[in-house]
Amino acid sequence: MPISSHTRLRIILSLVAIAAIVSAFAISMVSRDASTRASGPAVTTFTGRHLTTTRAVHAQVPLQAHTNSKLKVFVTPILKKSNAAAIHASAANGNAPHTADVGTRPGKLLHNFKGLNGVDTFNANGFILEPPDQGLCVGFLGKTRVVNEIINDVTAFYTPNGTLVSSKIDLNTFFGEPTTLNISDPRCYYDTTTQAWFFSVVVYTNSLVPNHTDLLVVNKQLQAAVYHLDTTLPNNAAGQCPCFGDQPKLGIDKNNVYITTDEFGRKDFSLETGATLFAISKSQLVKEATTVNFAEFDNLTLGGIGVTALQPAITNSDSNVEYLLNSFPYADEAQLIPNTIEKLLGLWALSDTGNVTSGGVPKLSATIITSEIYGAPVPALTTNGLSLATFTNDSRMQQVQFINGHLLGALDSAVIVDKDPQTRDGAAWFELKPRVDRDGVIAGASFKAQGYVAVKGEFLVYPAITQTYEGTTGIAFSITSPTLNPSTGYVVSTSESGVHFGGAHITATGSGPDIGFSCAAGFPQQCRWGDYSWSALDPNGRDLWMAAELTVPQVAIHISHGHTFKTNWGTQVWDVSGAGARQFFAKLSYFCSSPNVFSLRRSVGNRTY
Repeated sequence: MPISSHTRLRIILSLVAIAAIVSAFAISMVSRDASTRASGPAVTTFTGRHLTTTRAVHAQVPLQAHTNSKLKVFVTPILKKSNAAAIHASAANGNAPHTADVGTRPGKLLHNFKGLNGVDTFNANGFILEPPDQGLCVGFLGKTRVVNEIINDVTAFYTPNGTLVSSKIDLNTFFGEPTTLNISDPRCYYDTTTQAWFFSVVVYTNSLVPNHTDLLVVNKQLQAAVYHLDTTLPNNAAGQCPCFGDQPKLGIDKNNVYITTDEFGRKDFSLETGATLFAISKSQLVKEATTVNFAEFDNLTLGGIGVTALQPAITNSDSNVEYLLNSFPYADEAQLIPNTIEKLLGLWALSDTGNVTSGGVPKLSATIITSEIYGAPVPALTTNGLSLATFTNDSRMQQVQFINGHLLGALDSAVIVDKDPQTRDGAAWFELKPRVDRDGVIAGASFKAQGYVAVKGEFLVYPAITQTYEGTTGIAFSITSPTLNPSTGYVVSTSESGVHFGGAHITATGSGPDIGFSCAAGFPQQCRWGDYSWSALDPNGRDLWMAAELTVPQVAIHISHGHTFKTNWGTQVWDVSGAGARQFFAKLSYFCSSPNVFSLRRSVGNRTY
């Protein structure tokens, strides 16, 4: 469980240390003309270095859960607190983006089941923890189609209908780490081209240093290998390390796996030195080579501003360029001054990515582009009289995808919904077409669309966006209000509807108010939540899998030294039909069976689809 960057707080409680569905809402959005051009200043280029990592563990995929008796006394501090009152006042005064109410529409769920929860974490590890940090991926173990959910600090494989395939496994066992080390910030991805699974976490001691990122690879033969990436960075050029590499973010393309971290330096880890980017040879990882080549870029800043949450894209295409995206939740290089309102994004391109396997270093460049405005989130008021993630959430970029020649991302933003007297939290989303020049240097982008998703009377937090090959786009999220227990939901925009998202669909309603221990931990009127939702493209390329946090009836309870500590968070997992894609294939099947169309196809060169 890592120290969060900036305003993010994570808390782990141990056994010894601390006693221990369908609802209709109005959706609002703003879309931009597809011809809107993104403008930016001069391009910045960065120099990286070639390094290698060696295989740390080589074993079969663990199939049995392991319950350990970790004894941890560890409460992570809030590194930086945003001025929530100033943010709220600024947004309430009309500076936040405005958006309109467009009503609701029905949607179709294919599967919908209860995922892992705080009790599962307690049973697997022997401590209670907040928040879950949502990971989700879908693929095949052998010939069996499975869904993997990985959270703090437990993972499980399910059939698509939610039946467990194997035991729930604690992450120290899963990654082959000793129980004396802490693990958090899990993410995962199933690569259809290699039929390999990739899992990442940050691993650290109670003092935070040393620390490293674990990258676990499970190949087609169901053998697992773990590789370590040093994020302590004792020789960091900024001179502020040893550092703590917070929240490793996972990206992938046809050539490499990408990890980025937010690096915190100084003795008290109060200074963010910038982002670190690792590009690791995918082919060598899949072969589970003893030594794997990777390239590393340190101390990444842009426009004089430190980069927070540099998100590498999940690339669902044959592109030779890996794109990355970041927002600017902070106004200064040290990441101490929050931006209440912003309209800039950082757009990055990593070209010559095929060089990594042979020991080369790709070319990294970045520019700043102008987007729609977004604002720091306001307190997400919930049913316990407090708020979710008041001081732990900001407008950092969430997961990013490159598909159909477009780059998609979403982030939390304050929004003002028409006919709603209160400023709300919603999703600002972006779909843009990046460009590189003949040398592979970023040359700008044009926006296909951008807008907001918000629910009148509610607070929507932690959006996760993914698109299908046909063009259906989905956003998963948690949602709450003083009258709605923390719940999960999604919106969908089909290719036929253009950029307009339909109504919000609740996949599971929270069972009650959040009673988690962080709500009563003395922090300013907030409960720990998040730190992210997740969405993933089904291997069929048509359907969308999603997962997010909510409250559940299962309560993890620990009593120690006369004090009772509880947590009642859980997760919900579901997938949504890419209806437009299904209609597309149905129409295509009909056309291909028509003699007239077949004749036409022959006349244009016998194209197959």
